[in-house]
Amino acid sequence: MRQVPLIILALFIPAVALAFNVEGFTTGMQKSSVTAVAGKAYKLVTVDDGTIVANGPNGAYLSFNFCEDRLVAVQQGFQPNLKQVSLIISEFKGKYGNPISTNAGTRAHSSGTIYEWGMWWGADQEYVSLYFMGSEQGDSLSTS
Repeated sequence: MRQVPLIILALFIPAVALAFNVEGFTTGMQKSSVTAVAGKAYKLVTVDDGTIVANGPNGAYLSFNFCEDRLVAVQQGFQPNLKQVSLIISEFKGKYGNPISTNAGTRAHSSGTIYEWGMWWGADQEYVSLYFMGSEQGDSLSTS
């Protein structure tokens, strides 16, 4: 009998460790709540049953991923600028320490060369990334 409460408690610990809050959108929010809130400020596009993209002004966006109608991940896109990159790196470094991985390079694409770099941080079971991709068609910066 004593083992059951300990097992139940252990099941709830990972949920707390994986919690996030991005612009008021939190882990486990219902899909209907996310669409109601995001729809007030963004143009929503349903990609599939598990993904909704909220497009905002100046190339900004939020991409929401759901599992069983609950929010499990958010990707946030920004108009790239060096000030924004510096602020994000400073915030992530303060919260997670030094990046656990970095990568940079180029790759060929039918529309021309794509230049990209990324940085990844991790603490416990939470992982975040900062990713830049540039090409002749434009640049993008996102966090996940």
